[in-house]
Amino acid sequence: PPGTPWLMVPLMFVLEFISPVIKCFVLCVRLFANMIAGHLVISNVLALGAIGKGAMMPAGLAVLSLVIGVPLALGIMGLEVLVCLIQAYVFTMLAVIFIGAAVHPQH
Repeated sequence: PPGTPWLMVPLMFVLEFISPVIKCFVLCVRLFANMIAGHLVISNVLALGAIGKGAMMPAGLAVLSLVIGVPLALGIMGLEVLVCLIQAYVFTMLAVIFIGAAVHPQH
């Protein structure tokens, strides 16, 4: 930008050059973290019954935890799909805004 001290010009050039890439990478990490969180929750809910059965839990209690856990896991899967769609939409919109700002810096 005009008026930048000459000692700051190389640093500003590097920051302005890699800024769009870093912004998109951070958005990708955010999308991945939200997707993996849902998978981890589902696997933990389903593992409750299986681990309980292997840990000498009474068979009725292990079956009950699976009977409750499977519909719960299906509900969490639906919520996970919704979260992933929203995150993908947010990622797309922010990526378009960031790339548009990089292509047309005067706006």
